Amino acid sequence: MRINLLEIFMAVYALTCGRCGGINLKDKGPHRQKREYRCYDCGHTTTKFELKAVKPKTIAPFEEHQLKKQIREATKETREAHKQIEELKHSLGIANELTDTSLQPPEWLQSNPASAQDAVSVAFLSDTHFDEVVDPAEINFVNAYNRTIAENRLRTFFNIAVDIASDPGRNLRTSGFVLPLGGDIVGGNIHEELARTNEAGIMDTVIHWSNEIAAGIEQLADKFDRVTVPCVTGNHGRNTLKPINKGRTGDNFDYLIYRLLERHFRKDRRVSFIIPRSIAAKWNVYGHRFHLEHGDNGFRGGNGIAGIWSPIMRGDMKLRQREQAVDQEYDTLMLGHFHQLKWGGHFIMNGSLKGIDDYASNGKFGYEQPQQAFFMVDAKGQIVNMNSIQVARDEDYEGVSVFEVTA
Repeated sequence: MRINLLEIFMAVYALTCGRCGGINLKDKGPHRQKREYRCYDCGHTTTKFELKAVKPKTIAPFEEHQLKKQIREATKETREAHKQIEELKHSLGIANELTDTSLQPPEWLQSNPASAQDAVSVAFLSDTHFDEVVDPAEINFVNAYNRTIAENRLRTFFNIAVDIASDPGRNLRTSGFVLPLGGDIVGGNIHEELARTNEAGIMDTVIHWSNEIAAGIEQLADKFDRVTVPCVTGNHGRNTLKPINKGRTGDNFDYLIYRLLERHFRKDRRVSFIIPRSIAAKWNVYGHRFHLEHGDNGFRGGNGIAGIWSPIMRGDMKLRQREQAVDQEYDTLMLGHFHQLKWGGHFIMNGSLKGIDDYASNGKFGYEQPQQAFFMVDAKGQIVNMNSIQVARDEDYEGVSVFEVTA
């Protein structure tokens, strides 16, 4: 609630014109660093320094009670705002402890394979929307999502990724692991309904899920010894109601999670991070060049039979032309955002951990199981072993079968 303290003051004290003594004044706003008031009794324009305070008005007890209540509410909101500011300052201080040295891929990722059997496994994690809640009753029980379900799905993701990478077949051996984090890690507060229904406050979300993702990265490092984590921010993690371009990454809670993860592993030589301040992360595996973005910038439109393919292919073409002009070409574009797993030859678009929600259901979007992309890059720099990591479990639906819902 916004409180106009001037209105409260003038409701308690009668202010008089400096010329005629009248009280019928109207605020005309600032003029030459002074506020001006026009007296409707004599027409004189006066500044606040000429106003005279007289005896307090006699106001009704109920009116006095309402004014005091408004002042208490304003004081409470101010105190809460100061508390949030201090929390954000503390978080910013943690992030600023880390420098921007994590922009270049580690040496092992750019080195040549030791043998023809060497391959790098890639498990793409994006659009997890942690602590967002999906009520199954609102979408005919085809999905459900909350913190407990998300924890189970995240652990399933890491377990399956380890299983596939440990026994890839095709006479391949995993010599390192890349875990791209493609944004929308948190559900965020960008919509009123999210702020009202999220399972936890945003700071608690950041702390809780930083620990959960760290556990998964440790699992990968223990198994494969070398892990690189390229990171980009999504639109749901932003700290503003509307999308911004200037300072987009630094004002995003996804970015804070990435920095907390980097800080957690700062003494672990097995784990390295690529955390740019731009919207894109780049790395190279055996000569194959990757370009990672979340996907909410420059990939809009799509309708009819072509659907999402038209804006993705058009955006990819425009991006390739620009990157070629600045000598930053890439071979494969990786995107999240659209919650659809697509293998496009020269681009890979990820699914989501959350799965279908009320927004997608009410908007008549297609159904897709909660899934994430997995693939490998062999010693020749070719993408092989493309897989879908299915993360949903029967327990997610709390005993309600997707195909056996009864009235």
